[in-house]
Amino acid sequence: MISLEFISKARQIIMSKESTKNRYCEELAWLNIREKKWKSDKVRVGVIGVTSSGKSTLINAILGEELLSTAVKPSSSQLVSCIKSKDRKGFITFKSGEIVTLEGGYLTKDNLKKYTDEDENAGNIKEVEDILLTVPGFDIDERIVLIDSAGLDAYKLEAHEKLSLEVLLPTIDICVFVTTLKTNSDAKTNMVLNTVARHNCPIIIVQNMLDSLEESADGTKTKHMIGNEHKKRLLRIIDKSDIKDKSLIKTIQISALNAMKNRGIGKHAPHSSHYNSFVKKLNSLVEEHIPHIENQRSISLYTKFIQLISEEEIFLDGSLIVKDEFIYEGIDEKLSSSFKGINENLEFQMKKLSVESVNKEYSKKITDENVNELLGEIKKRVKSCESNILSYIIKYNKILSEVAKSLNIPLRDLVKVNGFNEISEPQVITEIKMIQKKTEKAGAFSNFSRWIGDKIGNSNWGYKYENVPRDVLDKTRTINEIDVYVRRAHKTYMNTISNWVYGAQKSIEQMNIEIEQQRNSYKLRQQKIVETTEVSSVMKALKILIEELVVDSKKDGTNYTLYETDDTEEDKTLQNIELSKYQKGVMELSRILMRKIHQSSLSKAEINVNAPTKKMILAWDMHCLLNFSWRFMGIKISDELMDKVETQGVVINNYIYIADPSIKKIKKLRNENESLSIYILVNAHQDGAAKKQIDKLKLSENISKEDRVFFVIQDFDSLIAANGISEMKYNLSEYYKEFVIETNMGMLLINDDNPLFNLAYVHNQIEPCQSLNEEQKVIQILKERFNYLFYDNVAEVIGDLIRSDYGGEKTI
Repeated sequence: MISLEFISKARQIIMSKESTKNRYCEELAWLNIREKKWKSDKVRVGVIGVTSSGKSTLINAILGEELLSTAVKPSSSQLVSCIKSKDRKGFITFKSGEIVTLEGGYLTKDNLKKYTDEDENAGNIKEVEDILLTVPGFDIDERIVLIDSAGLDAYKLEAHEKLSLEVLLPTIDICVFVTTLKTNSDAKTNMVLNTVARHNCPIIIVQNMLDSLEESADGTKTKHMIGNEHKKRLLRIIDKSDIKDKSLIKTIQISALNAMKNRGIGKHAPHSSHYNSFVKKLNSLVEEHIPHIENQRSISLYTKFIQLISEEEIFLDGSLIVKDEFIYEGIDEKLSSSFKGINENLEFQMKKLSVESVNKEYSKKITDENVNELLGEIKKRVKSCESNILSYIIKYNKILSEVAKSLNIPLRDLVKVNGFNEISEPQVITEIKMIQKKTEKAGAFSNFSRWIGDKIGNSNWGYKYENVPRDVLDKTRTINEIDVYVRRAHKTYMNTISNWVYGAQKSIEQMNIEIEQQRNSYKLRQQKIVETTEVSSVMKALKILIEELVVDSKKDGTNYTLYETDDTEEDKTLQNIELSKYQKGVMELSRILMRKIHQSSLSKAEINVNAPTKKMILAWDMHCLLNFSWRFMGIKISDELMDKVETQGVVINNYIYIADPSIKKIKKLRNENESLSIYILVNAHQDGAAKKQIDKLKLSENISKEDRVFFVIQDFDSLIAANGISEMKYNLSEYYKEFVIETNMGMLLINDDNPLFNLAYVHNQIEPCQSLNEEQKVIQILKERFNYLFYDNVAEVIGDLIRSDYGGEKTI
């Protein structure tokens, strides 16, 4: 018997007698609350992922239309829920209780962005509480509510990400984690899996961007072979994770972009996108998980009524028995006092993070000599507060969980989740001032004057003073920058705390209602039973009924299939074709030609910035590193060396290769007395994640003045597909300032199989187009010389790369 059927029959039994109807009125209310909630309840599938992993694109594909923003920039903190319905509507619920409904032509991506986009609703200033989308094109089981969470790429806010996960995971039944087919997602995948492990939540890991895979630059590996390597790498991460029951995990590789392109125009997603396999897996996991939800409910009902029957049988045996105390006595006070204590701790953290406190301890003491040290201490204080907030909230969530368990309330029925906001860090601001610099005068007489000056104590003889420009600390503006940073941090964490407090209070209210119901029920049952025959009859009927309730107290009721990965359905479409010697020769010549173009544009870039000859290549994705080396350096790294490149780095001739770089690996392989051209391969489509990786290298502290740093854009196809070229140019141009290496500026390069993108981009950084006419001339010249490389939208992409506002400053 399922839980809802039990509720219906138990209610009928209790209401069959007037005396039991009155005696058990609180039990009837308890049953009615659960029946109402469980009837409308859906399986909650939370979708998490790094911003720009294609998370929103996947959800749009499921919706059958582009409603969620897929911009490179992260959205704000609002969670968006999506369900299947014959009515196409959007409901925006505000904290005030007001609801705005978008329907028909008003339900558009641009209108939703007013509430979900960080630019249009910064820090949730509009106080949006919930957003619900109902669409008829919803492509998965109608019993599912899909929850889109904020992206996990909070730069320098790792604890903040963990807080978001710790609050979200207890409220969902199944987690869909969208990552990419890139090794620079590995650390994030490991963190998510270990967090999921604490909540025993089934998970589907989606390796997205299958469409961005390309064959190895040397032609020895197909896209399918490289895809399999990425799959094996993911399996190794899963095996090392803290998740004990690997049957809770499913994996699949997909192209959400190709799925959305077809679903968005009313067509079926192509077989090659693997989208249909994803939907099948998700629906299958829902089917497997529903018994778990049902078992939680059955345990709650069973525990409640077995306790009721046991107590009433004692009453029926003889005399009135008054217990020493109500079994839940003091729990509400414990919740209240614990909550008060947590709030006091949180308030203390906020006081430490107040502008007044920071100014008193740091800002007024700033000088040219200690500015970086004090700025580091301020950042540490922010991180410490963030970490403590996370610790306190996790601690109280654990208390809520324990109390919910003692009250027989399934945790998924209780916890309310809200999103969280992000902050960025301050920078030291300098200004150029002319200062007098003392230098030696040339000539023998000046040498003699200095010697005499030293003897008679005149330190100015033989010297001259020159006015030279120098960067000095702009103390006023730097203090203002710190002030803005601290205020922003304070506001962000106050919002975080307010969001959590709001959800926790809702949970406490629900628990207090539960406790009060239990207390009232307890008091009623302390009264002497008058109609013993009726009560006895009802208890016997309930005892028989409860035996029909299917409960598995040892297990959670879930029977998941074995840990599985996606099948290799694409194999069916692959064919081995024998090429003639002529065809092989043409292919090899084309590769040689494209390498020549890549190497020519690199040489031009290096000459322009006076780059050192020795090179260091840093990457977080092995395949991108191999392709960059082959295309731009003409060096093929052997399979035997690949493991070494990943674990410790290698030196090949004049080149240093390091995958998954660290300060330790860099210091070990570079000669401190040598200058380097440093090439850092970045996934510009995931800006926050890329910044985190680069920040750990502490470039400003670990490179010499003569070094030149080149940022190399990988996964360029993904940027093209997301219309993210303009944003990419702006973000990367800020990297030199962000990581305090402006004096080491090299150039921005593009690692793509089409060498024209890099050729055009390098040329434009050296000689920027100043008009639309110049832009067209560049494209025309390239087209005349390399017409065979102009396919699809190549001309349009080159235009985006070299376009500026023609007013002296670029639009980037």
